[in-house]
Amino acid sequence: MDTDSSARLLAFFFFLFFPDSEGGLHQRQLLKDLMEDYLPLERPVGDDAQAITVHFTLSLMQIMDLDEKNQVLITNVWLQMFSNPV
Repeated sequence: MDTDSSARLLAFFFFLFFPDSEGGLHQRQLLKDLMEDYLPLERPVGDDAQAITVHFTLSLMQIMDLDEKNQVLITNVWLQMFSNPV
């Protein structure tokens, strides 16, 4: 997987997990540029029947807020994902 595909995959997963995140003009332009030729059905393998293993690590960086009454925990996490395409 080349660098451009990796960046697009990372941006896709970021906005999949954080759909309400907001950014400025430059962030929106970056996302638009990264996703311009993105094909959601494309997979980084030669054979479509081949499985892709995606490894991810979720590290808790900070507990921002805890609302015990409503059982809501707001956190700051670091999400790291990688795969080894064939």
